[in-house]
Amino acid sequence: MDGAGEPAELTAMRARWNAAASQYRKVSQWLAEHMSAEWPRLATLLTPDLVDSARARFAALTRTPSAGNAYALVASLLSTATQALANQDFTPTGVRRDRAAAANMIRTSAWLVDAAAAEVAKASSSLTLSDPDWTEFIHLIETRIATHDHQPN
Repeated sequence: MDGAGEPAELTAMRARWNAAASQYRKVSQWLAEHMSAEWPRLATLLTPDLVDSARARFAALTRTPSAGNAYALVASLLSTATQALANQDFTPTGVRRDRAAAANMIRTSAWLVDAAAAEVAKASSSLTLSDPDWTEFIHLIETRIATHDHQPN
């Protein structure tokens, strides 16, 4: 630990975590707004002619707000990790004064970032399950349209 100040790597890492937290927060808010508007629109599928396609579309829709909630949690975890590092004096003098506290703060910050990464992975895994539902929805709607177009008037 050379120099009198906090290592530049820690300063840069906190900045990256703050930026990521901000982006996850924005995505979470966007998803919440977008998905809340989808529910009334998709209620139009709840008719005898279209109900077969509703399950697949609502299954996909259900996963998206869940991911948005996970992204809000990720933003909180990253912000908390950043705050933990900001609360510790990482100057050479500060670290030497209480090495155990500095190590514990880094370990806790790392745990928070690891928890954030796990949440991103879970949300991403869940969202990939929406692809087959979207495919089924599109197929059912296309089939319904084709059937409807070939019915006599």
